[in-house]
Amino acid sequence: IVAEAIQLARDLQVLDRCVYFHYDWVPFDEMPNFLLEADVGVSAYPASVETYLAFRTRVREYLWAGLPMILTQGDSFADLVEKEELGRTVPPGDVEGWKKAILEMARDSKFRRMARSRVQALAPEFRWDKVAEPLLNYCRQPYRPPRTPRIHSKLVPLLSAAYQQFSRFVQ
Repeated sequence: IVAEAIQLARDLQVLDRCVYFHYDWVPFDEMPNFLLEADVGVSAYPASVETYLAFRTRVREYLWAGLPMILTQGDSFADLVEKEELGRTVPPGDVEGWKKAILEMARDSKFRRMARSRVQALAPEFRWDKVAEPLLNYCRQPYRPPRTPRIHSKLVPLLSAAYQQFSRFVQ
């Protein structure tokens, strides 16, 4: 797929003009340079239990950079993007949906500006000092949770078995 994408960019005469490919991991201290030059943050991933449970640091970086986004549906950030109109979301594996979302985002500068403005307004809610506040409060004033009810010892194995059965079908 990478070779096809490069060839398409070459055929469209946008390779290294509007479309850039980076083949290695970007060093952490260089990441802001890439993000601040970008117009849109894009994250695509397959449907899985991991997708549903993930908290994607990359998407948090898009928020920091004020980037409108195109994300795969299925996690809390995709739900946030839909709810707050921060960009577009696409079902996992929907090639036509991705094509439509990318072209729409590229062509609709008014929507991009609106989404960027909404991202910038929401971004402070995801700053480390804000998201770490509950943990810091606990560290300042620890407490013991109430004892676990006896039913817990019966439910945990049951739920674990159900998860095992479910996870076979997701992959």
